Amino acid sequence: MCTLFGALSTTMNSADVDTVRELSYLACFRGIDSTGIAMISREKNKVSASINKSLYAPPHMFKTDLFKEEQAKHEKTLKAIS
Repeated sequence: MCTLFGALSTTMNSADVDTVRELSYLACFRGIDSTGIAMISREKNKVSASINKSLYAPPHMFKTDLFKEEQAKHEKTLKAIS
């Protein structure tokens, strides 16, 4: 089974990401077959989104290079609008 969990924030910072990461460990009790996460950023009138999916258990997805790259893009966008 796969697991559903998430977070919503207008200013998702590294502490928020750490909280989501901790949720992912708890989510493993529900299932470890696959993981997905969507990150949506808005800068003025432009909205950008990225979706990461993997066949890894949730905690392992956060360690992938693809996730780290997308998280860095998301944080860069948030810094630009603050």
